[in-house]
Amino acid sequence: MQKALYRAYRPQTFDEVVGQDAIVTALKNQIMTGQIGHAYLFAGTRGTGKTSCAKIFARAVNCLDSHDGNPCNACAHCRAILDETTMDVVEMDAASNRGIDDIRELRETVIYPPAQVRYKVYIIDEAHMITKEAFNALLKIMEEPPSHLIFILATTEPERIPATILSRVQRYEFKRIEPEVIAKRLAMVAEEQQLRITPEALQALALAANGALRDALSLLDQVMAMGETTITEEVVDRVLGTAGWVSLEELTRDVLADRLTAAMAYAHHLLEEGKEAGTLISEWMQYFQQLLLVKGGGASLALPIAKAEREAMEAMVADVALSRLLDSIDVLVETDVLLRKSDAAETLFLATVARLVDYTSPKRLESRLAAVEAKLQMVERWQSPEKAVQEAIDKKWLAAGPPAAIATRAPAPQPETAPQPKHAPTAAPKPKHAPTAAPKLQPTPTPAPQSASTPQPAPTPAMPSSGSASAIDPLAWYRDHASEWRKFVVGKKIVAPFFLDRFDKIEVSCSEVFVTFAPENAMQEGVLKGKEKELSEALSEFTGKPWKVHIGEVAHTTPNSAAPAKVAPPATAAPSPEKVPEKVPEKAQTKAPEKAAESVAQPSPAQEKAKTEDWTWQELQRVIPPELLEKK
Repeated sequence: MQKALYRAYRPQTFDEVVGQDAIVTALKNQIMTGQIGHAYLFAGTRGTGKTSCAKIFARAVNCLDSHDGNPCNACAHCRAILDETTMDVVEMDAASNRGIDDIRELRETVIYPPAQVRYKVYIIDEAHMITKEAFNALLKIMEEPPSHLIFILATTEPERIPATILSRVQRYEFKRIEPEVIAKRLAMVAEEQQLRITPEALQALALAANGALRDALSLLDQVMAMGETTITEEVVDRVLGTAGWVSLEELTRDVLADRLTAAMAYAHHLLEEGKEAGTLISEWMQYFQQLLLVKGGGASLALPIAKAEREAMEAMVADVALSRLLDSIDVLVETDVLLRKSDAAETLFLATVARLVDYTSPKRLESRLAAVEAKLQMVERWQSPEKAVQEAIDKKWLAAGPPAAIATRAPAPQPETAPQPKHAPTAAPKPKHAPTAAPKLQPTPTPAPQSASTPQPAPTPAMPSSGSASAIDPLAWYRDHASEWRKFVVGKKIVAPFFLDRFDKIEVSCSEVFVTFAPENAMQEGVLKGKEKELSEALSEFTGKPWKVHIGEVAHTTPNSAAPAKVAPPATAAPSPEKVPEKVPEKAQTKAPEKAAESVAQPSPAQEKAKTEDWTWQELQRVIPPELLEKK
């Protein structure tokens, strides 16, 4: 019976091992210097040379005539190990000898010295299959081994080895073999077998092996069985059931160009040719891996592909975003995992092709998310109409500034006398007897600019009192402090500033404030009516004195209280607080308010137009979002 190629071409010396130069150098140095350990762990993927190196090491430590750390394979010890006639070198399969009883039997035999060779060597393959109890039984002998005993553990899953074992062994990691190295080894074997094979076919076999030289030799053995005089890439694809890079290139080109019909048709054609869906996905992942390296690595990065194939890849991904390549790889990996758990392999493959064509870029997803957020905000505003109206009015206020209603409705009088300082709660004492004449509005002097280095805090504005001799008009007080009051109310999130300027009259009686509205401003009155408590608390905090606000109510005047506050006409002179007479004729008490009322009751045509048209319902319709008006 003819040996398989992977058995016939198994390395017999360290120099014949390919792709593991660092490990070979370390093992040869140990043999040449005599510094040999008692336990080794060879870890790595399948077909990378773990078992071969273990057998070579077992012969090298017992060789009678080693050369540069390599066994001679000709002495009695080497021949006995090669022929498997000695009992001192034992190869165990941990998959079938994994129990505690097997390890206990091993412990009873290893204590005896070797019968023929220098060292007893136990090669335990697939060591990760040993049970936890068996590892515990093996641990004692590995802690204090006899001088003639060497353990070599080989595994593809070193993470399953207990840490207590890992800490007592010399660990060597066997890496995947590069495709170029595998192709070179296959070319040597094909030459010895007198087989004609093209470089493209060698490259296809090397890529299909996925870093395992043993798998590559097995695939070459399969291809040779076809009896072809010349092995080409097409023959390899037909034998292995792979699509080949030419087919993958055509399919990928259709996918990246968003040609759904062409991509689906070609994918169906590959399945009709007998290609396995799992194999196609695995090949496709490798192809996208090379595309990613070409896209991100640049021209300086060496790749195991032909020059023509690389140029074709560079042209293919020149205008393709890196994010699309990454997302495509994610889809392929996900499909590869699903194929292992599903029987609908062909359906999953076709669905994967469609998903790769129907790609949605991150920018499109961000735009869609922004649109969804905008709709959610619209729904939120619709669920809270009052909030929507306030937001719209605040936006209008910031864009256009405050309306001129206050200025036109209650113009500030211009006194003829010199201006007096603005009174504060602690600045001006109350006289004993208040004048019965209508109070005259005193303008607020413009303060001199202060140095930036010594800022002075602004005094707290005081709400006028109806019984004070120095009291000013409440409307004038509001005009002077309107800006501060609006900011204060907006900061409290009580109501929009628009609603604070649509009143018709302000009256003050003791510690109560009465605000009334004209019929055309009934909506504003309704909004503020439900916020009397909040407005009262805000005004008290703003002025530093307790106040109670009444919306839509008129003050009940008494003989001792002042008449409803209106803007008084300018006078020729303002009486000084020190020279205020104690008594004024009753006739003067009634005439002054009447004159003040007349000055406000008969506004000019321009003022009347501003009062009725400024911030009307038509204006409100312009600031309220259209979607709210339509739904209403």
